[in-house]
Formats: sequence, C-alpha cells, structure tokens
Amino acid sequence: MRPNVVGERIAVKIIDREDKTESGIILYRPDATDPDHAEVISVGDGTKTRKGQQIPSTFKVGDRVLVDKGIGIPMKIDGEEILILKEEEIIGFIDD
Repeated sequence: MRPNVVGERIAVKIIDREDKTESGIILYRPDATDPDHAEVISVGDGTKTRKGQQIPSTFKVGDRVLVDKGIGIPMKIDGEEILILKEEEIIGFIDD
C-alpha cells in the first residue's frame, strides 16, 4: 500500500547505500551524519499561494533525493518504513 499525501507533503522510502565498491572494497564511512538517500513514493498536489493559485510539486514518484537524518515523520506501512516530509525538507536530487 502506498500512502497518499496531501498538499506540500512527500512520502519517501530510505534507500540503503552500498558500503562497497563494485570490486568489493569495503568503504569506511566515519561520518554517520551524512544525509540519507531516499526514493519518492508519493507526492501531494503542491502548495497554494495566498490568492489560491496551485503550485505543483518539484518532485515526482521515483525521484531519488537526499534527506537529512532526523527530519520528517517516520511511519511503518505494511512493514515498510517511510518518511513523510514537506517538500522544503528535501535537500536535493541524486543523479544516477
């Protein structure tokens, strides 16, 4: 089941980052405060201006993004851990 978010909210699923290179070398990550990588799984309809004009979200389902640790509302739906965030809480996109 995918959550349906409203307004400027976005639901993301945290993606486990690989701690190994393709050749099998294990990487050391001393800074556990690095932002999390996440995949957008649901997007609200955006925000409204004071005059009622609809501004659509910058993000779409499937986008890979960076999210600060400790931000958002954690939830568990059908055994899957997700975060509900405001659009402004997303740091940026991840290019593949």
